[in-house]
Amino acid sequence: MSNKKVLFIVGPTAAGKSNLAINIALRVNGEIVNADSRLVYKNMDIGTSKPTPKQLSQVPHHLIDIKSPTEQYNLREYLTTANKTISNILKKGKVPIIVGGTGQYIWALYEGWELDDTAPDYDLRESLSKLTLDDLCKQLEHFDPNSLFPVDRKNKRRIIRAIEKAKHGSVGDKKSLPTWDALIIGLHVERPTLHKKIAIRTEQMMKKGFLNEVKTLLNIDLPSNAPVFTCIGYKELIAFINKEYDLNEAIKRTTISTNRLVRHQNNWFKQEDERIVWFNYSNNSIETQKQVMTKVWSFL
Repeated sequence: MSNKKVLFIVGPTAAGKSNLAINIALRVNGEIVNADSRLVYKNMDIGTSKPTPKQLSQVPHHLIDIKSPTEQYNLREYLTTANKTISNILKKGKVPIIVGGTGQYIWALYEGWELDDTAPDYDLRESLSKLTLDDLCKQLEHFDPNSLFPVDRKNKRRIIRAIEKAKHGSVGDKKSLPTWDALIIGLHVERPTLHKKIAIRTEQMMKKGFLNEVKTLLNIDLPSNAPVFTCIGYKELIAFINKEYDLNEAIKRTTISTNRLVRHQNNWFKQEDERIVWFNYSNNSIETQKQVMTKVWSFL
C-alpha cells in the first residue's frame, strides 16, 4: 500500500461537504481540491454556493475561480489540473481532500481515467443534435454497445460525444490506477431533510443578491454556449429577466432543478457502493462529525 493518502468527500448538493472538508483539513494539515464543475468559474459565487472568502482563507483551496464565465471547461482539463494539484500537495507532505458533487470528476480521479484524443467532429455533432434522445441511444448502441450503459441517457451532449468517439474508433476511456491510497467519505441526508435544506438555501441565495449576480453576468459579452446559460438557478433567473415567468416561478423552478440534480448525483454516488464509507449527515451532529474524524484518522 502507498503511504500517499488522499481523501474524497462526496454526496448531494447542500449535504454539508464544504464545511466538513474545512474542519477535516484544519485537523489533518490538508488542502482542498474542488470537484464541482461550477465552482471553477469566476463571478458565479452566490448561485453555486461557493465557499465564502472567510472559508477560503481558513485552508488552501484549489481549482476555484480559475475560469472566466465566457470559457468552457471539460473533464480532460480538470483531470490534468487536479492530478497535478494532488501531486503537489502530496509532495508538501500534506493531505489532498477532494470535495464536490460532480460524479464524473470524482470517479475519473479515483479510477485514474485516461481520456482519448479524439478530435471534435463539429459537422457530425451538428447533424446528431437534430436527433431525438431515443434515436441517439440507438446510434450509440449500434456503434459501441458497451458505451451505452455508463453514459447518462438523458444528457444529449454526452451521448453525442460518445457516438463521436465510437465512430472515430475510440471505444471508451482507459483507466490507470493512481499511485495513492484513497478513502471516500459519503454524506447521506434523508430526502425530506435535504429538500428543506435546498429550499432554505435557495431563499438565502436570493437574499444575498443572486439576482444581481445574474444581471452582472449578463452585462458581459457572453457567448451563446456560456456555462451560465445552463447552470441551475442562473438559467431560471435569466428566464425571469427575459419575462418568461415571474420571480416566484423562477425560485420554484430553481428548487425543483436542484432536487433533480440530487437524484442525478445519487446515481453517481450509490448507497450500495462499497468504495464509499457513508455517514448519515441529516442532523449534522457533533457525534457524526466525531465518527467521520475517527474514520479519517484510522485511514491516515
